[in-house]
Amino acid sequence: MNPYKEWILLDRIPHLGAKKCRELIEHFGSPQKVLAASLKELSTIPGLNKEAITYLNRKTSEIDIREDLKRLDELNGRIVH
Repeated sequence: MNPYKEWILLDRIPHLGAKKCRELIEHFGSPQKVLAASLKELSTIPGLNKEAITYLNRKTSEIDIREDLKRLDELNGRIVH
């Protein structure tokens, strides 16, 4: 698995800005743990709206990041976190 997949997925979540994304990573410890969080866990985060919770909990499979990963690979790029 590409080590950047979870970072890109979080960036693509509708209704989830950079600040809230950073807060989630700080709260849960990693992007992987944010994406693995339960609906109950996500619902306890202040300021996290229902749409973002829905995507984080069930709909990340609908987000196509293949082009992002391909472009990152072609440019020999990396994610700065």
